[in-house]
Amino acid sequence: MHASNNNTISKPVLLIATLALVAIAFPTTALATHLDYLVAQDANGRLVTCAQDFDNGNELTVPVRVFYRDLDESFFGSDPGYSAVSPVNVPSGYFALPPLTALSFDMLAVPLKAQQVSNLWYWNGDGAVDFQPASGAQLQLSVGSSSVSVNGAAAGVTGLKIQDTSATGGVHRHPSYQLLSTKSGDPAQGVYLMAQQTRMPGLLNSIPYYTLFATDAISGAAYLSAQHWATNNLVVPGDVNTDGVVNIADITVVAEHWLQQSPPGDDKYIPIGDANFDRVVNISDITMIAEHWLEQTGGSGANFAVPEPASLLLLLCVAPLLAPRLLRRIALV
Repeated sequence: MHASNNNTISKPVLLIATLALVAIAFPTTALATHLDYLVAQDANGRLVTCAQDFDNGNELTVPVRVFYRDLDESFFGSDPGYSAVSPVNVPSGYFALPPLTALSFDMLAVPLKAQQVSNLWYWNGDGAVDFQPASGAQLQLSVGSSSVSVNGAAAGVTGLKIQDTSATGGVHRHPSYQLLSTKSGDPAQGVYLMAQQTRMPGLLNSIPYYTLFATDAISGAAYLSAQHWATNNLVVPGDVNTDGVVNIADITVVAEHWLQQSPPGDDKYIPIGDANFDRVVNISDITMIAEHWLEQTGGSGANFAVPEPASLLLLLCVAPLLAPRLLRRIALV
């Protein structure tokens, strides 16, 4: 007489369980059906980007600097939109926007991997995530009848007015996003990445926030990899070489690009090595790297702390390593 096997799982149950696991591990590209940029201000009067999810009870997440959306088969989309809420609904620790004031965005030229600066990045979805400046395509953003576009050039673009805030500081408007080919045929399938800042009279511009757009034919697994890469590598404070950790490699980048800065009057170009986004590479960037030494994924990049004694000690420790590179840079200036 054989004992019954109580651990036996029927094939239908096993199939259902497997499909459920696959759905969790490799979701389709429609990861968030209505996730908007939520704009507020912090205690220092700086604009910040949060997220507002209209499909989950207007759930608010703060702060958020990486967003992702799908483009349809015609390379078009109308999300994310821009939102701002009244004082009674603003997330804790933040403040509503001032009433009856214009909220605008700009499109930034930003460095990735401390190698190049571009206003539009592209990855084809094959192999390891490897964004390169876009070529042969441009992303056009439109608000009403006005449009601006980015095409992979190393130059920021003055954006558009989104909307005037309401009497209670509210905003809700959706730009349109159209990916266009600058060559014959359709744009290349893949994932496109752009960086932006919001601005408003009387407030400090936001630090960069990033949006990934997936074309219709990109696989869910590839899109998820791009999202993970962006979340892990773009928002760690002080990680100027975007490798996901703050360490000596970031100090080396700062030293190699010492005193480089944005063109005069252009706040839409971020030089390589600019850790604190003030558009110049200098001791402030070393200080920020020291403050976030060995920090990895999970930092929001929204706060700029005052260095503690341990950070200052680290600065003294790395000074001998920096000196030869800085002297070479100074000699070339």
